[in-house]
Formats: sequence, structure tokens, C-alpha cells
Amino acid sequence: MSYLDYTNKTLARKAQEAYLALQLEEKYSKHDIIEIYVNKVYMSDRVHGMETAAEHYFGKNLKDLNLSETALIAGMPQSPNNYNPYDYPDLAKKRRDLVLKNMYNHDKITKQEMEEAQSHPISKGLRSKEDREDKTYKYDAYVTQVLNEIPEEYDVYSDGLTIYTALDQDAQQYTEKMLNTNDIVQFSDDKMQAGIVLQDTTNGRVQAIGGSRNQAENVTRGYNYATQLKRQVGSTMKPIADYGPAFEYLNWSTAQILDDEPYTYSGGNKINNWDFGYKGPITLRQALYQSRNIPALKTLQAVGLDKAKAFTNGLGFNYKDFYESYAIGANESNPLQMAGAYAAFGNQGMYTKPHTVTKIVLSDGSTTMDMEPKSEVAMKESTAYMVSDVLKDVLSVGTGTSAAVPGVPVAGKTGTTNFDEAAQNKYLYPNGAARDAWFAGYSTNYTIAVWTGYDSLKNYLSADEQKISQRMFSSLMSHVSANKETADFKAPSNVVSVPILKGSNPPVRAGSGTPSSQVSMELFLAGTVPSKAASSTTEKKTKEDDKSKEEAEAAKKKAEEGKEKSGRGKEKTRRSRKK
Repeated sequence: MSYLDYTNKTLARKAQEAYLALQLEEKYSKHDIIEIYVNKVYMSDRVHGMETAAEHYFGKNLKDLNLSETALIAGMPQSPNNYNPYDYPDLAKKRRDLVLKNMYNHDKITKQEMEEAQSHPISKGLRSKEDREDKTYKYDAYVTQVLNEIPEEYDVYSDGLTIYTALDQDAQQYTEKMLNTNDIVQFSDDKMQAGIVLQDTTNGRVQAIGGSRNQAENVTRGYNYATQLKRQVGSTMKPIADYGPAFEYLNWSTAQILDDEPYTYSGGNKINNWDFGYKGPITLRQALYQSRNIPALKTLQAVGLDKAKAFTNGLGFNYKDFYESYAIGANESNPLQMAGAYAAFGNQGMYTKPHTVTKIVLSDGSTTMDMEPKSEVAMKESTAYMVSDVLKDVLSVGTGTSAAVPGVPVAGKTGTTNFDEAAQNKYLYPNGAARDAWFAGYSTNYTIAVWTGYDSLKNYLSADEQKISQRMFSSLMSHVSANKETADFKAPSNVVSVPILKGSNPPVRAGSGTPSSQVSMELFLAGTVPSKAASSTTEKKTKEDDKSKEEAEAAKKKAEEGKEKSGRGKEKTRRSRKK
């Protein structure tokens, strides 16, 4: 037997084999050496070890094989691929029969037993091709990540490792069904791709991974959009780079006023909101659940790039440099990394690196490697709670209503990205077209991050298609949360909820007789609560300001609808040209 490079047929290799053979005989008994061999030997079809081969070819434990099956397995190591019973049944039969003859010649079996076993068709007892491939390539995206987490010094195929994972088979099967059919979520076409990760919010254990859609049957370990993706994350970055750090370092409240107005980056380049409009002075809460870009940039600037980078890197990122454009998600990531970051908000500020492998037992059966990463404090409990409270509004009144899960307290954030100017000019995308659409969200039990998009710049996500990631989140979260109690996010003792008069600037407490429609419940750290209450004059002025705002918004909306009607005619012309 040899575990050295079999392609290196040199004297040096033979010398190495001889030396290793002597070392083995000094350290192990012959029985131990045979056991190592049986556990490690290659058996074709990417299978190592005779026990695994018995399961792969016959669906049985090695000890349960009959004489004919045992002889087939025993004869394969000399030339595993040539004696593969699926690929070369005639050669496999000749080899099996030779093994049986040698067993008879050495008085291990009787002549009758030999002839009986030799008379068995080689295909008898073999698993069907479909069953075998289903077993071998099952949960491909998840297994790929498992393999990535095995320490480099071990060979998962030949070292006899017993690997324990966090896989939830029901959740994995549901995820794969959701990706590869239209039974759960309707996809626009087969070209649209997606990646999704489900993890335990409390400990970082990844329970399901959806790596791609419509992967070719002959492809294994294909490109994994859940773990290998490098695409801009859009507004899903805002809680991580902007508002989380503002709560953490500046002790801001959710009622902090931010002016949504024409603005530029520090370098002078203009920044726009997704609707190219402005809301004027609004609260941090409104800015986040409405996903306004300008307040996000202002918040990052107030925090400072160094502190924003430190906060972000504490959530599983590793940035050496940090840029203002990260305020609105110009940085790249993948669903696995985003799930890990968002889980910390749902876990009272504790970050645990996402992982599939929980422990590994070595071939001796007793040496165990604990593979669980240690949880680390990423932020104050107050920060995690305040972010979560605002992100709940994203699903109830904000940009992520399609992600809502009835009966389950959930927080989350949408994210979309635009095409660059060169692509826009080349392909003439319609207004509102997006390249990527994300949704990352969590409950106190589970965290899910989803990406959707296309590989080719020719394709874009329409406004409705941008909600598919939200629907995927909602469907999977609903499935895994069924028949399971989900606690709401718990406020720490130093966070106070205060009724604030809507539109007040600076924020003031709402008076006792203020109509509920004019009150917003906002969160403050103890000691920072506004002491001033609204007067009747203030309330009257606020109502008048709100009415003026509403009238301005209505006029703007009417103007936009007119433009949209005009734009539809142009878009129809553009599409007819494409055809």
C-alpha cells in the first residue's frame, strides 16, 4: 500500500516507501497496519476506505456484506477505477472471481462457497446509479463548505476522520427545493442565481446552505454563491458600517435627526438617494427603515472611518482600508459573511464566526478536535438592541415588507446595487433596474442572508424581482420557525423607550394629550432622554410642517407618475429595439 504521490514512479519514492514501511512496523502491529489500510485505501468514485465503499456500492455496513460482495470490495484496491463494478463490470467480475479462488486455495472458504459466490451476477446487490449519486453528491453546497473548514494537515478522504456538522437536513432540503423549483418562490427565469445561508443566531452554527440554482447534474463542488460570491452588498451594510457604530460610539438615539438634503462625499462627488429625492430632517429610525443614502453617509462621517472600520471588522470582516462609499455598501461580501455579521445584532452583540463543522474525531476514535469558534463581544447590548428595534420596522413599514414572517419577531435589511455607467450606457437598463438584491435578517433563533442576481451584465433585476430575496428569507424563516417558540428581542436595562413628538427638531417628548398618530416611540440610552416636553404651540407647528411635507410629497409623487408614464413609452421602444 502507498499514500505517496502515485504519479511519482522514481527510486526516491521507493526509498521513501521502504523507510515509511519500517517506521510503521516499529510503531504499529500488523493488525493496526491492516486497519489503517482498510480505512484509508482508495476505492474509486472519490471513495476512501472499505467501510465507506460498502455503503457506497451496496448500501450496507462492511460486516453485513455477503461473500460475493466482500470479495468484490477486497479486490478493488489493486486498480480501483478499473475494477469499478459500475464502469467495468466484466473486469470487476474477473477480479472478484480471482479473489474467491485465492480464498479457496488458502482454505478460507469451501469449493461450494467459491462456486456459489462466483455464480452471482456482478450487478446483484449494487445500488442504483440514481441512489448512489444522490448519496454521493447530496447537499453539495453544504459539503463544499464542510471541506473548506477541515484543517489543511488532514486529508478528509483518507485519514479516517469522523466529522460532526450542524446540518439541519430538513432545512437543507427545503432550501434546495426553494432554489431549484418554483414551488416555494417564483423565479423569473433559469438564469437568475441565488445564494442563501441559514445559521443559528446564538452560536454561529450554519444549518443550511443554498449555493446556486440549476447546477448541472455532472457538476460537483461547483461555484457557491453563498460562500464564494464577491458582489457589492448595497444597503445591507448600513446597520454594520453606519448606524451600529453611531449607537456604539456616539450614544445616538433612534430619534437622532439627520438632514436628508443634496450632499456630496468628502471628495466632492455627489451622492444620491435611490429615488433621487430628499426628505429633509428625519429621524435615524426613518433614515434606516426607508434606506436613505445621504443620512447613512452623514452618519458614517460623524462616526469616523477608523471607528466604523473597527466596528465592521468586529463582525467578521477584515478591512485594512475603509472608504466613505462603504456607507451605502460599495464593499463586497457573500451571504455567509453577512449572516455572521447580522447574527451578532440578534445575539445581544456577541459575534460567532459562521461554521458548519462542530467537531472532528480522528481515526483512533478517541482524539477529538473541538471546531466551535469562540464567541466574542462585538458591540454593547444596547447597540444590538437599538439596531434590531429599527430593523423590525424595515419589515413592517420600510423597504422589506415582503420579508415579513407572520407571528415571528424578525429584524432585517434590504440591499440593492446599481450598474456602473459603462454598463448602463451599453445595455440601456430601465429606471429602477438593479444588479444585485440582498436581504439579511434574523430572529432570536435563526439568521438568514440571501443574495439574488445574474452573472451576465445583460440581465437585470426589475423592481418586483428585487423582492425575490425577501420572499426567500420569509419562506425559509417561516419554515424553520414553525412549531418553535421565538422570543422577541429583549431590551437591556440601560435602554429607555420614550414617546417623541413626530417631526420635532430637536426631539421633544410628546405631551400627554398628543394624538397617537403624532407620536413615535424612540429609544435612548439612560441619561440621554430629552427632558423637554412638547408645548401645544410646538405640536401645532409640527402638524403644520407635516401637512406641508405631505402636500410636497404628494405633488412630487404626481410629477414622478407623469414621468413614469412617459418613461414606459420610451422603455417599450428600447425593448422593441433589443428584440
